[in-house]
Amino acid sequence: MSFSKLIRFSAVVLFVVFSVTLFAQPEFPPPGKGLKQGKMNIDPEEREKEKEKREKIGAMKNTAEAYKNLADLYVEQGKIDEAIANLKKILELSNSSDLKDDPKVLMHLGNVYITIAEIYISKDRFSDAEAIVKEGLEKIKDTNPGMASRMMLLLGNSYKKAGKAAEAENCYKKVIELNSQKSEKPGK
Repeated sequence: MSFSKLIRFSAVVLFVVFSVTLFAQPEFPPPGKGLKQGKMNIDPEEREKEKEKREKIGAMKNTAEAYKNLADLYVEQGKIDEAIANLKKILELSNSSDLKDDPKVLMHLGNVYITIAEIYISKDRFSDAEAIVKEGLEKIKDTNPGMASRMMLLLGNSYKKAGKAAEAENCYKKVIELNSQKSEKPGK
């Protein structure tokens, strides 16, 4: 698969996953705030806050999609730095949001970090890839161990491609350790 096709595919997957889970409709109201005669029995203030939140999420989604589309365009044109700058704007957008600590948002941000790192790796910019993956790991390690594991695996691949066998080995062992702990828990 060519580099631009890989990036386009990654970007499409990233956008679909980001859109579907982050911007899904809100869950049913908690007990005591349920449906009453076909209408939601919610305080008007709460209803207004929920409406504002949905509007904010919609605007954030559209803006993120525009940045993603610009990044795709720039990758196709070989403008890697411009592509990365637009992907980083998605990260900035989420950091400025009151949703920045939401686990769903953090998962999707992990995908953005991975996409940026993959672009760097494809251009042999290993120190840039290492820096962005470490930044992403710091942000999500406590809230999404699965994504952190994927990022650590990518970091290992970057080290391997850069000829840093010892660092790659450490990353791979960490991934195995993280996933072994998870798979050994009963009921998981």
